[in-house]
Amino acid sequence: MMPFIKSSRSFLYLGLLGMAFAAPPAWSAYRVYQYVITAAQPSKPPLAFLDTSTLPPTAYQAYHGSTLIQVDLLRSWPCHGDTSRRPYCLAPGDQSIARPEAAAPGDLL
Repeated sequence: MMPFIKSSRSFLYLGLLGMAFAAPPAWSAYRVYQYVITAAQPSKPPLAFLDTSTLPPTAYQAYHGSTLIQVDLLRSWPCHGDTSRRPYCLAPGDQSIARPEAAAPGDLL
């Protein structure tokens, strides 16, 4: 046995430490949801807007006013890789994060 390893416990700790450095890096992922939000009671003119969130539909509605709004899921997509402190990833098929009202005349989106 090696002279610097005095007990089986030290050998175990050394093995666990070696396995921690040999493990592949962890990659996270999350899902982004895009909703159409409308008032639960009909209004004139009807008010509706799009919102993007990482909250699933039931959690979104509970967090933002359960009986006051109607939440309809428009689409959802996964974001892979390192997602720390970054804006939501683009949905598959989206070419640009520019909004249509911000695009210059004649630009293709």
